[in-house]
Amino acid sequence: MLSKLHKLVLAYSLLPGIGRVKLTKLLGEVGYTCSPSLVLLKSLLSASNYSAINQFLQSDGALFNRVVQLDNDMHNKDIGMVLVIDKLYPYLLRQIPDRPIYFFYKGHIEVLHKPQVAIVGSRKASKSSLRMAFSLSKELSMNGFAITSGLAFGIDCAAHSGALKGSGETIAVMGTGLDTVYPRQHGSIASSILENGCWVSEYIFGMKAIASNFPSRNRIISGLSVATIVVEARLKSGTLITARMAIEQNRDVFAVPGPIEYEGSKGCHRLIKEGAALIESSLDVLEELGHDISLGNSVCVEPDQNGAVLEVKPDIFNYLGFDSMSMDELSIISGIETNKLVPMLIELELDGRIECLADCYKRI
Repeated sequence: MLSKLHKLVLAYSLLPGIGRVKLTKLLGEVGYTCSPSLVLLKSLLSASNYSAINQFLQSDGALFNRVVQLDNDMHNKDIGMVLVIDKLYPYLLRQIPDRPIYFFYKGHIEVLHKPQVAIVGSRKASKSSLRMAFSLSKELSMNGFAITSGLAFGIDCAAHSGALKGSGETIAVMGTGLDTVYPRQHGSIASSILENGCWVSEYIFGMKAIASNFPSRNRIISGLSVATIVVEARLKSGTLITARMAIEQNRDVFAVPGPIEYEGSKGCHRLIKEGAALIESSLDVLEELGHDISLGNSVCVEPDQNGAVLEVKPDIFNYLGFDSMSMDELSIISGIETNKLVPMLIELELDGRIECLADCYKRI
């Protein structure tokens, strides 16, 4: 359950007209205290907002009831809340200028304190870019990095899946409340992430997917990470916004080159022209990061990308036919849990051996 201070900060943020900027200013004035000055609050808030907070401090009123309900709902869903002043707040995220005052999490919060690499890119990426994202993610995770991305279609999904095949430590930064998985098709992979990783969001329980939320959440993806890798991006895309944020946060930015005639390569090529490091493999990333991060005594790289999954591919592939089969059906007949099937199926899909239609899979 939330502490009194966490509940009060949550109450402030629920007041009409109090967004992130105003909340930051308010807390800068009154401080992080459970006993704020009523005189100061009265001078800083509108009459209606002051009345609501005053009632809240007396454990009364509609605002108090709403916070209590949110606290109960979050507790029932195993969702926690971290304030910027808490020890659990990640060091790197605290350094960015527009850091969130608080965020919510579900899963293993200790993963947020590991060195992280963000892998981002197009939602409609090419097969080669998806394979690259998967490979980079898997190998970097095997070398001590947690992989951070946004759970979106395309590169994000490939990045999370690669990490699940590696160390399993991956962080999904969401643009919704943590009671909602968006897109809904990623429910299985989202569940798999919770085994060794976690979900993060600055949006309150109950917040649905709103377009304006996603560019804002990108600063958290780059802010948590020591470096951001752009695998594929068009010139006008949210991915480039994430890269710009990483640059503004004084973080390393890496870009994967592609065919010059392909629109999805143009954003990466522009980043490279502007100073982003060109990378072709996880070894390039590890060399660029140098000795700033402890990677252990050896570097783990798969010598043969296709051979790395041959142990599991034939078994799963042989269960599939040319008629569509749902993941639940495949889990029943194979005896493999759905959360373990997700990365296997995605890797088969990236190899062009199966396709996914309406959450069902079949051979090609």
